[in-house]
Amino acid sequence: MSPQHNNLFSFLIKLAKIVLFIICTICWVFQSLPLLKVYLDGKHVELKKIHIASELTLPHLLFCNRFPFTQAGLSSLGQQFNRDSVLSYLRQWLDPSLGANPPEDSLAVPLSELDRQQAEQTIAQLLPNGRLKQRLEQLMPQCGEMVSSCVIGSRQMGGFDCCKMVQPWLATPRGGICWPFVGNLSSVQNPMESPRGMQITFQISRNSFLSSSLSVHPGIDIFLVPAELQNRLLVAIMHGEAHPLNDKKSLRMDIRRENRVFDHYSTISSCRSTDNYAINSEKLVPEASAGFLCMLETAVETCSCVPMLLVLWTLQNDLNSYFLRRFNASTICTVGEFERCVRPFIEFDYYGSEYNQLPTNNAFSTINKAINKCRKESSVPCHTTYFPTKIQERDLPAEYRNTQDYVSRASISFETFTVTELFSVPQMDIYQLFREICLNMWCFAIAYLLWRIIIWNFCQLFNDKLEGNNRIEPKSPMIPPVETQQQNNNNNNHHQSNGQQQQIVSLSSPKGVRQPLVAGSARQLPPLAIIGEGELKQRSVLDCDER
Repeated sequence: MSPQHNNLFSFLIKLAKIVLFIICTICWVFQSLPLLKVYLDGKHVELKKIHIASELTLPHLLFCNRFPFTQAGLSSLGQQFNRDSVLSYLRQWLDPSLGANPPEDSLAVPLSELDRQQAEQTIAQLLPNGRLKQRLEQLMPQCGEMVSSCVIGSRQMGGFDCCKMVQPWLATPRGGICWPFVGNLSSVQNPMESPRGMQITFQISRNSFLSSSLSVHPGIDIFLVPAELQNRLLVAIMHGEAHPLNDKKSLRMDIRRENRVFDHYSTISSCRSTDNYAINSEKLVPEASAGFLCMLETAVETCSCVPMLLVLWTLQNDLNSYFLRRFNASTICTVGEFERCVRPFIEFDYYGSEYNQLPTNNAFSTINKAINKCRKESSVPCHTTYFPTKIQERDLPAEYRNTQDYVSRASISFETFTVTELFSVPQMDIYQLFREICLNMWCFAIAYLLWRIIIWNFCQLFNDKLEGNNRIEPKSPMIPPVETQQQNNNNNNHHQSNGQQQQIVSLSSPKGVRQPLVAGSARQLPPLAIIGEGELKQRSVLDCDER
């Protein structure tokens, strides 16, 4: 192979090396980009672990009356207070959930602007801020007017004993005015008990809710609360899904216990693993509720009014009064102000996933900033408990269906003692990201190393073949060697000394005619040196070390 061809082949090999290195680098980058995207998205996956418990504690109940007033209490404030427009406004004022999911009754429909203004004036006169708690409790029913009987395990109790386990009313963002039903030590269920579970019967007199616009009670909502959740503010914020109890119906709830553990929850906020529901003395609020209260705090600053929910928590000492004294706002938000300004901040707690796709225009910029701020500053519990429920609704016995009172019953028991542990872990953490990227890098590095080995072996085989084709085997020389010529000269001299005339055949003489030639008269050619084997080879060998 000529030197030009050798240089061209060497250039092509080097160019192939560069191209292959660029291709490997690009492939490595494109292989690593999806991993980086998964890490930046901060998505979580759930790992399931199941075990069987020897006994389980029944959850506490949070029952919320959709019409938390009595006709006797309404009449005590005057006839002008017991009007449909005032009652409708008061229900929407005390229950934030009515605006999002209004029940099917006439006292929850939106009011006209004129009716709203008249209702606001009436409530401002009859429910002054200084006597707000006293007047509200005057309107609300007592526990004995709602709870008829209850059964816990094998113990059956009347309404009076059941009400000993009912705490004072509690304002909630998704149920309005509610009452926590906290069971005692007998609310522990094990497989050997029969009957099992807990049952509570509600009965509300027809005269306490009947009016010209309300002939059927709107019902009661039941929430299941983990027994270990002791703080009332956390009960108001972190209760689960509502289970409605309709008139003359029995609701059987077969529940399972499901624990969710949030591991490495750094993509949204940090978590508290030592005490899930401890109260931070510096913030004066439970750590787990700080995110929701942070949104309400931003709502107060943005809307220049205090939501009724915060006022009710302060009146019941569920929230430290210092929380409200920090703000300049002193007026309670009206229903109109709440719907226009406060509701987006309230709904974030249980519609938070939808806020990831909010538009970035000015209308949502304040909410987006508040969400990002509260997620960074707030903590969430590392451990939460849920109760997946199977619902069976049936009619009550005939003796309950014949009355005009509101009657309903809720039965709760564990369907199984199998406890499911769900560990929520990041789909990709920083360690996994670094490991996967390095693994991709090693894969492409090994591929490049294999390519180098293959090319080196190819060069060796090519050189061996090229060396075999260019090898020239030495042949016998046409002119005798120097030693042979020297011997012939000696013989000639010997023949001359003996007087013998040597004859040399002329190449130009006719065939068969010999012409004499004097010895020594012919021109003697110089000896021809033997060319070595290495100098006869004209070949081009690839340098594999450079490849």
